[in-house]
Parts: sequence; structure tokens; C-alpha cells
Amino acid sequence: MKRFKLFLISFCLLCISNPAIAELDDESYHYGYLRGWLSSTCFKYKKGYLTEEIAKGSFKTAITLIDELEINNAYKIKLLEYGSSPQNSECKKLMP
Repeated sequence: MKRFKLFLISFCLLCISNPAIAELDDESYHYGYLRGWLSSTCFKYKKGYLTEEIAKGSFKTAITLIDELEINNAYKIKLLEYGSSPQNSECKKLMP
């Protein structure tokens, strides 16, 4: 019975609409998606799961999407400067 109550509470919480999700605009969504793409590619490259060639191809595809999508300049600059931060310096050479 205890599990059922926990499941019911969890289910109800998930069903309630969240106003923060409703306010997410396309630019923010695309920025987060592309930032995650670059981050996961960089992480996999640093751990040795991706070769440099494949990682460069992934970065090139992401950069192409940055240019194609309608994202404001502040987000574009942040994405294009991804390798400039110290924790991502190893991935700077992957940027086209």
C-alpha cells in the first residue's frame, strides 16, 4: 500500500503542468539542446569513446545547426565560444 501511495503522489506531481515549462521559448530550447550536444560530444571525446574525427564531425553538425536555427546573437556567441572555458579547453580543437 505504501508503494501505491508513493506512485500515486509521483504520478499526480508529474501530471500537474509546470508554468516554467510553458514559458520556455524556442531559442532557449535550441540553445539548451545544442549546448547539451556539444557537452556530450566533448565528454565522450575526453573519455576516449569518440575519435577526434567523429567528434569534429559532430561539432561541425552542431555548428551548422546553430547557423540554420533562428537563435539570438547572445546564445550564438555562447555556443561558438564553447571551447574557450577551461573545463572544455581540450575540445577547442574540435570546433570548425
